[in-house]
Amino acid sequence: MKRLASLLPILLLIAAAADAAPVVFVVRHAEKAKGGGNDPELSPAGHERANALARILKDSRDVAGLAVKLRAMNANALVVGHGNTIPDLMKALGIAIPINIPDADYTEIFVVSLSDPPQLLRLHYPF
Repeated sequence: MKRLASLLPILLLIAAAADAAPVVFVVRHAEKAKGGGNDPELSPAGHERANALARILKDSRDVAGLAVKLRAMNANALVVGHGNTIPDLMKALGIAIPINIPDADYTEIFVVSLSDPPQLLRLHYPF
């Protein structure tokens, strides 16, 4: 957590220096629970939270539609995704470089400047 907090000023500088273009920060969700295999179970509270998020974010499941909404916001945004959805979002935001996230890698922050053309900065925050 301390390392992530120390990255915050750098991320804010990047956002401010991006030619006033909006910046989208994309990160992968945190580590999965151990012992649950590839699809770990949720606790009862986890199910409630997942259902609430599903209601709140029902329109963001469409990756192309999400990219359109992010560009239209004309503001900075944070997107938390899965290792298998982030590459599609990067592509939809106009990043041509193929993105591959290994299953055990939770250390990346993708910083996308929505300039013309979009620019990608990849940061790592291991701990």
